[in-house]
Amino acid sequence: MSGEVLIVDFRFGEKYYVTEFVKPNTFEIAKVCEEKLRGRDLDETLKNILKFIRDEFVYPFDYLGNPSTNGLLLRHRKMYGKWYFKSYVNYMWDFPSETLIKRCGVCIDTSNLCCSLLRHFNFNAYVELGKVYKMPENQFLGYHAWVTVNHRDAWWVIETTIHRRGVVNIVKRDDAYSGRFGVRYECFVRYNEKDVEYVKPFNEVIVLISEMKALSKVKLRKMEKNKQKFIWSRYEESSKILVGELPWRIE
Repeated sequence: MSGEVLIVDFRFGEKYYVTEFVKPNTFEIAKVCEEKLRGRDLDETLKNILKFIRDEFVYPFDYLGNPSTNGLLLRHRKMYGKWYFKSYVNYMWDFPSETLIKRCGVCIDTSNLCCSLLRHFNFNAYVELGKVYKMPENQFLGYHAWVTVNHRDAWWVIETTIHRRGVVNIVKRDDAYSGRFGVRYECFVRYNEKDVEYVKPFNEVIVLISEMKALSKVKLRKMEKNKQKFIWSRYEESSKILVGELPWRIE
């Protein structure tokens, strides 16, 4: 473990180690991995996971067309003679099995799921948290989560919010970090179920988490909507180039 383990409380005030959100061997994760995603080799397994995240999940929107980042929790608890408890948050993280069952999720949800699937097959993979920028202006777009994986002696970024067939959802990490295709990824911290690595100083990571938590409902939804629309447009435009640079074929 690289330093202090990051603690997050994006589930109704309950605190978790960030490593608890990558779960490679729970029943639901193992089931889909062994029944649907295991390929003849690592190339095919990785392609199966990329297509699974892209084709079988959706980015959640509410009835007004805004990103649905909120959560509502109902529990049975005795209060004033009755058993009930309700809690609402503007922004929450789902566990991988929840995302798998719902078949939808924002960036952090599908990233935690994707990393869990990769880790089940022992890929060297992490969820990364940070910021994304519009290039070449270097304009801040919003807070984001994505997955990095090492395959064929190279590091790749998986953009887990791509859910349109025919769009490539993986890019070389150096290209993602430099903003070659119009979106620059800035990593603050990366983690899986075993390790946390701080790319930025720990205090800057804490500030990042605090900023995300402090966003109002209106500002959060507007930022998420604009960020995601730009990311989707850039990946759609760049897919022909991206597919030509992959060492394996993805449809």
